[in-house]
Order: sequence, then structure tokens, then C-alpha cells
Amino acid sequence: MQALQLTREGTAAPSLKLGLFLHTTYPRIPGRDFVGIVVDGPSQHIDKEVFGTSGHDFGFTEDGCHAEYCLISEKVIVEKPKNLSFAQAASAGTPFTTAAIALRGAGVKAGETLLVLGLTGQVGSAVAHLAKLLGCKVLGVAKGNAAEIDSAVDPTLSKATTLTNGKVPM
Repeated sequence: MQALQLTREGTAAPSLKLGLFLHTTYPRIPGRDFVGIVVDGPSQHIDKEVFGTSGHDFGFTEDGCHAEYCLISEKVIVEKPKNLSFAQAASAGTPFTTAAIALRGAGVKAGETLLVLGLTGQVGSAVAHLAKLLGCKVLGVAKGNAAEIDSAVDPTLSKATTLTNGKVPM
């Protein structure tokens, strides 16, 4: 376990709502995604800026990170890249984890075309970034001009057929 001092940016909006997470035990400090500086634990981690997300227990059956300090398992911390601010790192955990699980579960391979609904949301944006890194072509769907397909103008997404020369994107 690492003792982690969280930055103000390291606590996201509360994710618990009564009735949605039935396995949650109370009283409980919520919070899954974290970012901060290691203040106690193995010497190789002291003073390192780290971030991550916790999985199924943190914030549900174990106290989470909406606190000034929290204990984090060494296996879930990742050193924060220097080019990311604390706020940017704090917002990456759940969206990128969700995106990676979805892409892996779908068996996405390089060269495939993906239709990403909600491209401008956190998870949709993470799916697009990861899919491009995998070598996929991404067709985004969002309201307005932020994506290739404007769902407000084309609610049936017929433009996807045109953009793929008649092939249905994954």
C-alpha cells in the first residue's frame, strides 16, 4: 500500500448515488480515480506523482480518494507523465479504462473502422484516442460539427454508410 496525498484536482465529482451501486458498504468515502504524490510506502515511490483508477472496490467497499490522504495499492498506481497536469491525469482513469475494456472486449484490430457514438464525451474521446493508436479509422458521432457525423442533423447516422462506401462500421 502507498500513502498518497491527493491534489485538489485528484477528486472527481461523487460517483455514488443511492441504489445504483448495491454492493457499496456504508459509511464510505467515495472516489475511484486519483492523482497525487506518494508520501509513504516503498522508498522507490516516495515523492512520485502518480495517478490511476481503482477497480471494483475503491470507493464502494473500501474508502475512496475523496479525501486529503488515502491508501492506494501499489499495483494500481502509474507514474503521472510530466506533460499531464494533475487535473488532466485525474480525469483519465475511468474513461480510458472503460475505453480499453470496450475495445478489448470487441476484439478491435488494426485497420478496422469504428463508429464512436458520443465522440466528445470522456469515454468516447478515450475510445477514439486508443483506437487510433491501435491503427483503426475512427468515425465520430456527436451533436454539432465536432465529429464526422452530426447526430442532430443525421439521427439515423446514414452518413456512416456513405463514409464507409457502403460498409457498416463496427
